[in-house]
Amino acid sequence: MIWATNYLRLVAGTMFVLFFAGKIYAPKATINGVNIQDYLQDHFINSFRFLLKQITERAPEILHGTLLGVETMNEPNAGYLGYPDISQHPETQELRLGTCPTLLDSLNLGAGFKVTVDEYRISIAGPRKIGTKTIDPQGQSIWLATDVYDKKYGFVRGSEWELGKCLWEQHGVWDSQTGKAVRSNYFSVNQLNGEPVDEKYYINTFFIDHYKKFREAMRSVWSEGIMFLQPPPLELPPDLKNTDLIDNKTVFCPHYYDGCSLLFKTWNRVYNVNTLAIMRRRYVNPIFSVILGERRIRNSIRNQLAEMKQESKDHIGESVPVLFTEIGMPFDMDEKWAYQEGRGDFSSQRDALDALAFALEGSNLSHTWWCYTASNSHEHGDGFNGEDFSFWSKDDTTWNVATAAKQIYLASEYEEDFSYDQDTLRKQDSTVEFHRYLANATDEESNSNSNNNDFGDTAPGSSSSSNGTHQYTASTLNNAGVTEYSQFNKSRFSNTRSSQANEEETEDPRAPALAIRNLSSTGKDTYDGLRAIDSIIRPYAVAINGDFKFAEFDLSKGSYILQIIGRKNSSNVPTKVYIPEWHYEPDQALVEITSGYFKTNANKEMDDVGVIEEEILQWYHGPGEQTLIIKDLNGKERGRGRTHGIVGSLMSWILPCYF
Repeated sequence: MIWATNYLRLVAGTMFVLFFAGKIYAPKATINGVNIQDYLQDHFINSFRFLLKQITERAPEILHGTLLGVETMNEPNAGYLGYPDISQHPETQELRLGTCPTLLDSLNLGAGFKVTVDEYRISIAGPRKIGTKTIDPQGQSIWLATDVYDKKYGFVRGSEWELGKCLWEQHGVWDSQTGKAVRSNYFSVNQLNGEPVDEKYYINTFFIDHYKKFREAMRSVWSEGIMFLQPPPLELPPDLKNTDLIDNKTVFCPHYYDGCSLLFKTWNRVYNVNTLAIMRRRYVNPIFSVILGERRIRNSIRNQLAEMKQESKDHIGESVPVLFTEIGMPFDMDEKWAYQEGRGDFSSQRDALDALAFALEGSNLSHTWWCYTASNSHEHGDGFNGEDFSFWSKDDTTWNVATAAKQIYLASEYEEDFSYDQDTLRKQDSTVEFHRYLANATDEESNSNSNNNDFGDTAPGSSSSSNGTHQYTASTLNNAGVTEYSQFNKSRFSNTRSSQANEEETEDPRAPALAIRNLSSTGKDTYDGLRAIDSIIRPYAVAINGDFKFAEFDLSKGSYILQIIGRKNSSNVPTKVYIPEWHYEPDQALVEITSGYFKTNANKEMDDVGVIEEEILQWYHGPGEQTLIIKDLNGKERGRGRTHGIVGSLMSWILPCYF
């Protein structure tokens, strides 16, 4: 089974039709007195409502914090809705890979008949037919001929729904005696009113009808919960702007995957295609969407995400937030090279993920990475449809119990107790803490030295460069009392305990409460099972006193730039930027700002949600266009990719195109 092509196979395609439009296309399919559409949707919605109701009644404390709201069905699809001719592949079926039966082929196969179907592979010129394959179900039909399961689950079918016979034949779509189509355009016409049906019609009619019911049910239980609206992947959003379905508790939640990286499982630094443009059918042939060069590929992905954000503004609402609830890259790239001779070298994956992160931060897009799988392994990946997207894998750990025992910090009073048995330690082998804790000036020092500077003046401890920016390093800021984030005072407390350390050497008895921090590694890109983390731990603006304009983190150089438009008369409120010490080692960072000054919260080890305050830079700036730049002075190598990865990627494209 191939995930992306499964939508148009018989079971999946049929279920989507029944779920979203069963009353229109399968009126004979009634169960327990209602049409299959209502039966499926009501049970789907009621299961969510039941769970949400239990949470609101039994654990209301997690509302608005741990639980923000409810997301709609994951990656909904039209299935056969809008299928123009059941005997032909629809032109909109851009992805054809492996065996690709037409809908009519699938109906014959489902009834147990032998069928010869087309077989395809992907190239930059689009789907390429490479032959045919005969599939013989040997008379085995997928349609139940017994009521055993009906009795088991209490289903009472309507009298018109015949057991053992294809549901679509019962509705006159085809004839199993001849194997031919009877109503070729059945799914491209609304059977109630005759309106033409396509993807846009499905999204704005059938999908939205379901969303209305889902939204009403969730709001009836929790009126203040956020509705996370997820449309069909890579399709235009529904036209909901200025409707009563959009309010200030609605978030638009698209998904994005780079098609070429997903299908070929490699990061091609030579050329790629515009996935979004192909899905929107803007080219006669996908070859016209080819992008050459890694820089252009990265910019193309950034432009695609920016376009999706703009589409949300145009179709959903100008002020509706956008959250990519799925985005990621496969880790089993280059024929699992990182798992074999390239043990622990995830440079292809790192660069691929860096391209996605570059695109996200360029448009200031919120996102959740796909994914974390606790059972991930090199052999089976995520254990789901051949996917391997997890940022952590047990096969990439090198857990050492004896060493780990010396790295356990107990909460609060730091009472040492290394009496854990090995079983207890093994259970925590996926708990990782990367934050290092930085020492800061005392509150008194900070208050006495953080003078109220007029914007445009040089802040204490800074020097003014010829271009008008203010430059800060740890040494100058120390003298001024304004604490710069890269300062690291080992005498205050250290982030790990050396195996040689003893009780007398511990300067601070109240070390931060950590779980286990283990930096043992199978390779330079892997820390205790985590893969390609350099690309996803990045600086970002936590809160902006003004409007976002531009952001970019250059992983290869370790530099970060943030451009904003500051608000007027707001000098007392800082813009907050997360600065991960993962990339910026102590005393190895330079910060440049166009106005004002910046600092961190002194003597405050954690904030209310457990974020390390010392990694939050507070920038007090003036109004208008402002820029903050962070540079890594360490000069460490952060090269991109391997030579054989480029050659391998190139050949993986050339061969399918010409042979």
